[in-house]
Amino acid sequence: MKILLTGATGFIGSHVLRRGLSENYEIIIAKRSNSNTKRIKDVLDNVKCYDVDTMPLSKIFDENKIDLVIHCATNYKKNHNYEDIPSLIEDNITFPSQILEQMQIHNVKYFINTGSFFEYALSTSSDSPRKKINEMQKKEPYDFYAATKSGFSEILKWYSKNCGIKVIELRLFSAYGPGDNEKLFNFLIKNFINQKKFEMCPCEQQWNWTFVEDIADAYICSIKYITNMKSDYECFNIGNEKTASIKELIKIIEKISGKNNLVSYTKPYVEKEIFYVNCNSKKAQKEFGWKAKYNVKKGIKITYDWLKEEIKNERPN
Repeated sequence: MKILLTGATGFIGSHVLRRGLSENYEIIIAKRSNSNTKRIKDVLDNVKCYDVDTMPLSKIFDENKIDLVIHCATNYKKNHNYEDIPSLIEDNITFPSQILEQMQIHNVKYFINTGSFFEYALSTSSDSPRKKINEMQKKEPYDFYAATKSGFSEILKWYSKNCGIKVIELRLFSAYGPGDNEKLFNFLIKNFINQKKFEMCPCEQQWNWTFVEDIADAYICSIKYITNMKSDYECFNIGNEKTASIKELIKIIEKISGKNNLVSYTKPYVEKEIFYVNCNSKKAQKEFGWKAKYNVKKGIKITYDWLKEEIKNERPN
């Protein structure tokens, strides 16, 4: 199978690329000419690359008989401003829509999309009812980023219904692991490695922290499932079904590092804090046998060891 992968230089896409290559799929990546290829530099010789900002998108489809597209590329902004709106719409709606149009022209039948749990209606009150989120949960995007993801989801459904493209959407829950961007896990672990005191909120938020290798496995399961999928469109939640509070994560890192008393829980919660997220991934388990294999202790230990080595290599001798 010949796969076009977007977002291969990013956190999740780089892990999907490696897993795909390990399954002997032929993978073509669509990236920008200025993309940082650090995460995938050791496997670049195993893939064909196209810089989509320097050539027509149609060139990829004209030169290759693509069987399936995996769309991992995204433009994420936790807090957007006025100037961010054009790029968020271009990257999260326009670009993948143009891929779908090329798929229709070139008779490519399969598309796997990367969605987010932020597209669902979420609990922003500490005393809200605590229920698991399944795929039938009401959609109510948490922020503008999630709104662009939901907007593209509706476009996907239109192409699926009207253009004969089979679609799987994977809604991911709180990915973390080696190679992640500067988000929560990197922030916490780096402070412990560097023995730096820092301030946090009370850290009672309970989420589904999902190790990136489990997420990469979900894409491989989807590739194998989609070619025999009876319906034209399916959505699957992909998340560790066990929740853990941020304070619990910190306790795990304290134990791994052997360092205590670095954290003070004195900061206030931010506005619209999400206190509880709990994923129901039973549909993915039932339909294509996916289930998270890594608990947070194992995933954090792998991430901690990876970051420790990265920091060691960055320091001057």
